[in-house]
Amino acid sequence: MKLLSKSALVALAFPLMGEPLPPIEAKLDAHNILQIPIHPEVQTLLFFPEPVAMATGEGVTSGAKDGQVYVQPAEDERVLIVKPLKAEAEVLMHVLVGGEAYVFRLKESNRPASVVKFAGKVKFSPAREVSRAHLEKSEGIPSEERQLQLVRFAQNAEVLKEQLPEDFKNYDSRNFNKVHHGGSFSTQLLHIARFPNERTMVVFGLVTNTSNRARRPTPLFLEVGGVRRYALPSQYLVQDSLKPGEEHRCIMILTGEEDQRPANLSLENDFKLVF
Repeated sequence: MKLLSKSALVALAFPLMGEPLPPIEAKLDAHNILQIPIHPEVQTLLFFPEPVAMATGEGVTSGAKDGQVYVQPAEDERVLIVKPLKAEAEVLMHVLVGGEAYVFRLKESNRPASVVKFAGKVKFSPAREVSRAHLEKSEGIPSEERQLQLVRFAQNAEVLKEQLPEDFKNYDSRNFNKVHHGGSFSTQLLHIARFPNERTMVVFGLVTNTSNRARRPTPLFLEVGGVRRYALPSQYLVQDSLKPGEEHRCIMILTGEEDQRPANLSLENDFKLVF
């Protein structure tokens, strides 16, 4: 009988560590969740172009509390050290860099990242260069780039409000559970975030195909008090057909009337999403 070597016995007794990937470069993307593979036996370094103001998330810990993934700023404030504490760890981490918020999915893998260097300078919206006093007096609407930034702020409001007080000045929001049935679709209004200084409301909803065949939703309207409707831009809706029973979460922006006059709506109104 052939005896196993000592190294083979060690390999059987302990799981093999993940094989780290070589250092890579990646681009920061504030519009999508960025995937970072990690492993309990490998420290992953995330190298940002500017100092990290904050890194947080459910299951993310710096050692002061229990968590799934250890995340610690390095001496160089542009670097985060990442290492999972539990097997099969998977968390969403929010990182604030240069006034912009990014979301990362940290997930255990046998091919973990060793070093990820995020190339390029963090881009600021041109609207941020406009003085706050001028913005509050302006009757125009924010640029499309600024609107998308407000969407990301609304999605991460609980995390970002204390970090970006000027952007959240006079901000308010409200949860809804208003369901509307009409034709081949049902709609559910979930949440509205209001940025009054930007003349902008971010509307979160759910569209469900209740018919027995694939259909593409038509543009939505935000109905107020059952008497007035505001068109919501269709580019924030699903672009393809929905299968029977399929749901789609959508995010829409309301910046004002059709003649570009601001829509100064209180969140105390009775709202619902309709086609």
